[in-house]
Amino acid sequence: MNARKVDDLFYPNRRVEKIATELGVPSMLLGSTFQAAAERQKVFFHGFRQYQDGVRHWNEAGNRMAADVVAASLCGNSSALAQGK
Repeated sequence: MNARKVDDLFYPNRRVEKIATELGVPSMLLGSTFQAAAERQKVFFHGFRQYQDGVRHWNEAGNRMAADVVAASLCGNSSALAQGK
């Protein structure tokens, strides 16, 4: 946040969520879920070791996390999501 000089990393997410809500479009924002899981599991969901962990695109773990969260939401399996499965 200091490097980017921003106060809220999730501002874009909140903005998209607000617009989706206004339009009546379902949305699923993954930022806070990713952050909580990353802190809990001590893992990076963005970046690649040969470049820099923690930045840019989702890596394998990030894609897996996104797939698990989306699948849990679509299948109504909120208990699996809460357990980080």
